[in-house]
Amino acid sequence: MLRASAAAEEAGVPSVSLTCEGFLGQAATTATGLGLPNLPVAVVPGHVDVQTVEELRANVLGFTVDAVVRGLTVAQEQASVAVKLSLPTEDVLGIVKAKAAKKAAN
Repeated sequence: MLRASAAAEEAGVPSVSLTCEGFLGQAATTATGLGLPNLPVAVVPGHVDVQTVEELRANVLGFTVDAVVRGLTVAQEQASVAVKLSLPTEDVLGIVKAKAAKKAAN
């Protein structure tokens, strides 16, 4: 997704890449390698493969959508700050893992 966003940005089209929490470091490294260290990224809390549809919807609506809007409306040099502000304040991944473990135990 970052490569597509980089191509869009270079063509003058604003973009935001969606990235799961666990891949933020890779996203930052890739964006830097593409020459766009402040490429806007919106965090999807946890990992999509371990969330129910309801959990994913709640996480996207509760965290990701606001980050997408900020990524599209905040100047690029400020985008990394907007991404940091959009990170969940609680351990969403821990909550999702606990729910998955509980579900597996039943």
